[in-house]
Amino acid sequence: MSLTGETLSASLSVLIKTLSPPHDSQRMTLTLTDKEVISTWGVRNNIDFLSLSYTRHAEDVRHACEYLSKLGDLSQTQIFAKNENVEGLTHFDEILREADGIILSCGNLGTDLPPEKVFLFQKSAVYKCNMARKPAVVTRVVNSMTDNLRRTRAEATDVANAVLDGSTNMSSGFALEDVLHY
Repeated sequence: MSLTGETLSASLSVLIKTLSPPHDSQRMTLTLTDKEVISTWGVRNNIDFLSLSYTRHAEDVRHACEYLSKLGDLSQTQIFAKNENVEGLTHFDEILREADGIILSCGNLGTDLPPEKVFLFQKSAVYKCNMARKPAVVTRVVNSMTDNLRRTRAEATDVANAVLDGSTNMSSGFALEDVLHY
């Protein structure tokens, strides 16, 4: 139970901000659980893409690539680095060189940066991805549609900006069957 009376579900994560964030440079992006799922379900289903959450350095992408290569069948799996924190922004150019594509998690970036910085980073990152001829996926677009069938004007503007900037894909954060209660 949260201070606001909301109940947290098991699938949610909680961000606890501290005055001096820990510098855990030894933490690997792929956890043991990730590796277990990839080596079983991923191999069985011959996954085409891997979304590498909380990518902080190009080394994170190289490590994931090496792991997939060891699995043999997944050596052709494309790795999309998910930029979700300031450390990943700091090393964006080197990450872009190593990854097959970039996922811009603007919602998570908003916990570390003010909104006007997230907006500027998104525009810059999409431009750099276009110049490198690599896909750029923008997340959390039209999220209100999880509860409403109509998007807001602000969301329509977000979608238009993402398209005009050259985003390759957008992640909406909802499934139509959830909205229509099928």
